[in-house]
Amino acid sequence: MSKRVLVVNEEFSPSEEFIEEYVNTQDALPNLLTSILYESDLDIDTKRVNVYKEYPHLQELDEKESETTLKLLKENRKDEAEEYQIQLVLDFLKKYPQFKPLILGVESQTSSIFKLILDTIREAFVGDF
Repeated sequence: MSKRVLVVNEEFSPSEEFIEEYVNTQDALPNLLTSILYESDLDIDTKRVNVYKEYPHLQELDEKESETTLKLLKENRKDEAEEYQIQLVLDFLKKYPQFKPLILGVESQTSSIFKLILDTIREAFVGDF
């Protein structure tokens, strides 16, 4: 299991314009971010495929992540595959800061588990606040 996890901004609701700008980005789109946006727009993959018609090289760029991730997984390097995908997101957000509202940050897997446990205990004893 990866040592880091992305912290998704659950309160951020992407606008249609936000999604359109993301889909039309002239660079590889990280699978993790696309998956997050899929919850807001079920047609995001179709929209990206439509962009390929005008910019076919983007399809190759997008597929490279999947190919690399699958290769790592086939080699039993799951941790590296997860870290690779997280790093792609971080690099993408550094290059395209307008998409940063999707992610609050990165935290260690351990702190994420502890936070979940503490939130569960707090809710059980105090109730939801």
